Amino acid sequence: MYQDLPFERRLAEIAAQVPEVVSALFSEGRFHKGESLFQFMKHPKILDRVEPLVGSEILCHPSYNIHPRLPGGYTSPHQDAGYYLPDGDQTLIVAGLIPLVDTTVDTTVDNGCLWVAPGRHREGVFRHVWAEDGLNLLVEDIPMSERIPVPTPAGSLVMFGSMLPHGSLVNKTETIRWSGVWIYAIKPSVQRQAVGMCLDLWPEADQIQPRKQPLAKVGPRQCQQ
Repeated sequence: MYQDLPFERRLAEIAAQVPEVVSALFSEGRFHKGESLFQFMKHPKILDRVEPLVGSEILCHPSYNIHPRLPGGYTSPHQDAGYYLPDGDQTLIVAGLIPLVDTTVDTTVDNGCLWVAPGRHREGVFRHVWAEDGLNLLVEDIPMSERIPVPTPAGSLVMFGSMLPHGSLVNKTETIRWSGVWIYAIKPSVQRQAVGMCLDLWPEADQIQPRKQPLAKVGPRQCQQ
Protein backbone atom coordinates (compact mmCIF):
# COMPACT_ATOMS: atom_id res chain seq x y z
CA MET A 1 0.00 0.00 0.00
CA TYR A 2 1.08 3.57 -0.81
CA GLN A 3 4.37 2.38 -2.29
CA ASP A 4 4.60 5.63 -4.24
CA LEU A 5 4.84 7.67 -1.02
CA PRO A 6 8.10 8.41 0.83
CA PHE A 7 8.81 6.35 3.94
CA GLU A 8 8.06 9.22 6.33
CA ARG A 9 4.47 9.42 5.04
CA ARG A 10 3.62 5.82 4.16
CA LEU A 11 2.75 4.50 7.64
CA ALA A 12 0.62 7.57 8.36
CA GLU A 13 -1.52 6.94 5.28
CA ILE A 14 -1.84 3.23 6.08
CA ALA A 15 -2.78 4.00 9.69
CA ALA A 16 -5.49 6.38 8.50
CA GLN A 17 -7.10 3.39 6.73
CA VAL A 18 -6.18 0.69 9.27
CA PRO A 19 -5.53 2.31 12.69
CA GLU A 20 -4.55 -0.95 14.38
CA VAL A 21 -1.49 -1.31 12.13
CA VAL A 22 0.59 0.89 14.46
CA SER A 23 -0.17 -1.30 17.47
CA ALA A 24 0.62 -4.39 15.41
CA LEU A 25 4.04 -3.04 14.43
CA PHE A 26 4.80 -1.21 17.67
CA SER A 27 3.22 -2.91 20.67
CA GLU A 28 1.34 -0.31 22.76
CA GLY A 29 1.86 2.08 19.85
CA ARG A 30 5.53 2.83 20.42
CA PHE A 31 7.69 -0.06 21.67
CA HIS A 32 9.94 -1.95 19.30
CA LYS A 33 13.05 -3.78 20.40
CA GLY A 34 15.70 -5.85 18.71
CA GLU A 35 19.40 -6.55 18.42
CA SER A 36 20.02 -3.64 16.04
CA LEU A 37 18.49 -1.13 18.43
CA PHE A 38 20.41 -2.55 21.36
CA GLN A 39 23.67 -2.21 19.45
CA PHE A 40 22.75 1.37 18.58
CA MET A 41 22.11 2.00 22.26
CA LYS A 42 25.75 1.03 22.92
CA HIS A 43 27.19 3.28 20.21
CA PRO A 44 30.44 4.85 21.51
CA LYS A 45 29.37 8.37 20.61
CA ILE A 46 26.26 8.00 22.77
CA LEU A 47 28.00 6.31 25.68
CA ASP A 48 30.68 9.02 25.64
CA ARG A 49 27.91 11.49 26.55
CA VAL A 50 26.30 9.19 29.11
CA GLU A 51 29.45 8.27 31.03
CA PRO A 52 30.11 11.75 32.53
CA LEU A 53 26.62 11.60 34.04
CA VAL A 54 26.33 8.03 35.37
CA GLY A 55 29.94 6.85 35.54
CA SER A 56 31.87 4.20 33.62
CA GLU A 57 29.66 1.29 34.77
CA ILE A 58 26.50 1.97 32.78
CA LEU A 59 23.22 0.12 33.06
CA CYS A 60 21.25 0.00 29.80
CA HIS A 61 17.64 0.04 30.94
CA PRO A 62 15.29 -2.36 29.04
CA SER A 63 12.81 0.40 28.19
CA TYR A 64 14.51 1.65 25.02
CA ASN A 65 11.83 2.53 22.46
CA ILE A 66 11.03 3.68 18.96
CA HIS A 67 8.36 6.39 18.77
CA PRO A 68 6.53 6.92 15.45
CA ARG A 69 4.68 10.19 16.13
CA LEU A 70 1.94 10.28 13.51
CA PRO A 71 0.31 13.47 12.20
CA GLY A 72 -1.93 14.82 14.95
CA GLY A 73 -0.14 12.75 17.57
CA TYR A 74 1.70 13.92 20.67
CA THR A 75 3.24 12.61 23.88
CA SER A 76 1.22 13.30 27.02
CA PRO A 77 2.87 15.11 29.97
CA HIS A 78 4.67 12.74 32.32
CA GLN A 79 7.85 12.01 34.24
CA ASP A 80 9.79 8.87 33.42
CA ALA A 81 10.08 8.37 37.19
CA GLY A 82 6.31 7.98 37.31
CA TYR A 83 6.74 4.65 35.53
CA TYR A 84 9.46 3.38 37.84
CA LEU A 85 9.12 1.69 41.20
CA PRO A 86 9.64 4.05 44.16
CA ASP A 87 12.95 2.50 45.19
CA GLY A 88 14.49 3.97 42.04
CA ASP A 89 13.69 7.56 42.98
CA GLN A 90 17.13 8.20 44.45
CA THR A 91 18.93 6.73 41.43
CA LEU A 92 20.22 8.81 38.54
CA ILE A 93 18.37 7.59 35.44
CA VAL A 94 18.79 9.53 32.20
CA ALA A 95 16.98 9.36 28.88
CA GLY A 96 18.60 10.05 25.53
CA LEU A 97 16.25 11.23 22.76
CA ILE A 98 17.45 11.05 19.14
CA PRO A 99 15.52 11.95 15.95
CA LEU A 100 15.56 8.96 13.59
CA VAL A 101 15.09 7.94 9.95
CA ASP A 102 15.78 11.24 8.13
CA THR A 103 18.81 12.86 9.72
CA THR A 104 18.45 15.91 7.49
CA VAL A 105 15.16 17.00 9.07
CA ASP A 106 15.14 18.97 12.31
CA THR A 107 12.61 18.33 15.05
CA THR A 108 10.50 21.48 15.18
CA VAL A 109 7.50 23.00 16.92
CA ASP A 110 5.42 22.16 13.82
CA ASN A 111 6.28 18.46 13.73
CA GLY A 112 5.84 18.00 17.47
CA CYS A 113 9.18 18.50 19.20
CA LEU A 114 9.92 17.68 22.82
CA TRP A 115 8.87 20.13 25.54
CA VAL A 116 10.20 20.24 29.10
CA ALA A 117 9.31 22.02 32.34
CA PRO A 118 12.67 23.40 33.54
CA GLY A 119 13.32 23.30 37.28
CA ARG A 120 10.31 21.15 38.14
CA HIS A 121 12.56 18.09 38.48
CA ARG A 122 13.48 19.37 41.95
CA GLU A 123 9.98 18.63 43.25
CA GLY A 124 10.15 14.83 43.20
CA VAL A 125 7.54 12.58 41.61
CA PHE A 126 4.26 14.33 40.79
CA ARG A 127 0.82 12.80 40.85
CA HIS A 128 0.19 10.54 37.86
CA VAL A 129 -3.13 9.17 36.64
CA TRP A 130 -3.83 6.30 34.27
CA ALA A 131 -5.06 7.09 30.77
CA GLU A 132 -5.27 5.15 27.51
CA ASP A 133 -1.70 6.14 26.63
CA GLY A 134 -0.17 5.38 30.05
CA LEU A 135 0.53 7.37 33.19
CA ASN A 136 0.04 11.11 32.77
CA LEU A 137 0.64 14.19 34.87
CA LEU A 138 -2.36 16.32 35.76
CA VAL A 139 -2.71 19.35 33.50
CA GLU A 140 -2.96 21.72 36.45
CA ASP A 141 0.39 20.52 37.84
CA ILE A 142 2.32 21.52 34.70
CA PRO A 143 0.47 24.43 33.03
CA MET A 144 1.04 25.23 29.38
CA SER A 145 3.00 28.35 30.32
CA GLU A 146 5.74 26.14 31.86
CA ARG A 147 6.09 23.80 28.87
CA ILE A 148 9.16 25.01 26.99
CA PRO A 149 9.63 23.59 23.45
CA VAL A 150 13.03 22.05 22.66
CA PRO A 151 13.50 22.12 18.86
CA THR A 152 16.26 19.67 18.01
CA PRO A 153 18.67 20.02 15.06
CA ALA A 154 19.16 16.88 13.00
CA GLY A 155 21.82 14.59 14.42
CA SER A 156 21.43 15.87 17.98
CA LEU A 157 21.08 13.96 21.26
CA VAL A 158 18.85 15.40 24.01
CA MET A 159 19.45 14.02 27.52
CA PHE A 160 17.43 14.58 30.67
CA GLY A 161 16.76 12.93 34.03
CA SER A 162 13.77 10.81 34.99
CA MET A 163 12.33 13.50 37.29
CA LEU A 164 11.95 16.10 34.52
CA PRO A 165 8.31 16.65 33.46
CA HIS A 166 8.11 16.48 29.68
CA GLY A 167 6.03 15.53 26.66
CA SER A 168 5.78 16.55 23.03
CA LEU A 169 3.80 19.07 21.04
CA VAL A 170 1.20 18.01 18.48
CA ASN A 171 2.64 16.94 15.12
CA LYS A 172 0.93 19.40 12.77
CA THR A 173 2.64 18.15 9.60
CA GLU A 174 1.71 15.36 7.17
CA THR A 175 4.80 13.31 7.94
CA ILE A 176 5.72 11.02 10.82
CA ARG A 177 8.25 12.28 13.34
CA TRP A 178 10.36 9.24 14.21
CA SER A 179 12.49 9.25 17.35
CA GLY A 180 14.29 6.80 19.57
CA VAL A 181 14.60 6.91 23.35
CA TRP A 182 17.36 5.10 25.23
CA ILE A 183 17.48 4.89 29.03
CA TYR A 184 20.68 4.63 31.08
CA ALA A 185 21.33 4.41 34.79
CA ILE A 186 24.08 4.08 37.37
CA LYS A 187 25.02 0.42 37.74
CA PRO A 188 24.17 0.04 41.50
CA SER A 189 20.50 0.39 40.56
CA VAL A 190 20.51 -2.74 38.42
CA GLN A 191 18.97 -4.95 41.10
CA ARG A 192 16.05 -2.57 41.51
CA GLN A 193 15.62 -0.80 38.20
CA ALA A 194 15.70 -3.94 36.06
CA VAL A 195 12.04 -4.28 37.08
CA GLY A 196 11.29 -0.58 36.96
CA MET A 197 8.87 -0.15 34.07
CA CYS A 198 5.37 -0.15 35.51
CA LEU A 199 3.49 -0.71 32.28
CA ASP A 200 5.56 -3.76 31.44
CA LEU A 201 5.41 -5.47 34.81
CA TRP A 202 2.67 -4.05 37.04
CA PRO A 203 -0.85 -5.57 37.18
CA GLU A 204 -3.76 -4.06 35.29
CA ALA A 205 -4.27 -0.36 35.84
CA ASP A 206 -7.42 -0.77 37.91
CA GLN A 207 -5.57 -3.04 40.35
CA ILE A 208 -2.82 -0.63 41.32
CA GLN A 209 -2.64 2.67 43.15
CA PRO A 210 -1.02 5.43 41.07
CA ARG A 211 1.43 7.65 42.90
CA LYS A 212 -0.63 10.63 44.02
CA GLN A 213 1.70 13.11 45.66
CA PRO A 214 5.28 14.29 45.35
CA LEU A 215 7.94 12.66 47.45
CA ALA A 216 10.24 14.72 49.64
CA LYS A 217 11.89 17.40 47.56
CA VAL A 218 15.07 16.29 45.86
CA GLY A 219 17.85 18.41 44.43
CA PRO A 220 19.57 18.04 41.09
CA ARG A 221 21.01 14.57 40.59
CA GLN A 222 24.56 13.94 41.76
CA CYS A 223 26.58 10.94 40.68
CA GLN A 224 28.30 9.03 43.48
CA GLN A 225 31.86 8.21 42.44
